[in-house]
Amino acid sequence: MAKARGNKDKGNVFEKEFEYLKEINLFIKEELSGEEENNKYKETLLSLSQRYEETLDESRLITRVSDRLQRKVDNANQKLEENNIELQQTVDALTKARVGRKATTIVLAIAVILFLLVEGILETIIDDWADSTFTTRDYKTPISLGIKLMLALLLRPIEVLVEKGLMKNVAKKKMEEFKK
Repeated sequence: MAKARGNKDKGNVFEKEFEYLKEINLFIKEELSGEEENNKYKETLLSLSQRYEETLDESRLITRVSDRLQRKVDNANQKLEENNIELQQTVDALTKARVGRKATTIVLAIAVILFLLVEGILETIIDDWADSTFTTRDYKTPISLGIKLMLALLLRPIEVLVEKGLMKNVAKKKMEEFKK
């Protein structure tokens, strides 16, 4: 709305100037006609009037060209802004994917360590506990599997926590870079 008003005001400025030019030309023709002494003034004023008219025409043309160029610049800036938003979304998605891969790798390492701990250490503890608690060996396998299942189910929440921690680190690094 402001731009439309600005263009309208510019048009009014030139209209007022052309009105003024018409008044000058009318004055020259009516007031300075017929007298020889005034012919010098008349010629000078007519010359100035013509130059002024040419200047007004050039100013109007320059203003129109400037307005067109400004619209093109505004459109280019808008497209750049849209491209920047799209690029930032793509960078964010790539960062999240990279962090997700890193988190999955860390969780896989944790899973391997847990598997080794369960098989090497907890398996014997579970077997000893089951042997001392129950008279039959029927409970040892389901209890061992249940504990392993609980550990396996804990891997997803661990992955989420690791991913959140990594994302916080990335965001912190971006803020530090932005401050520099």
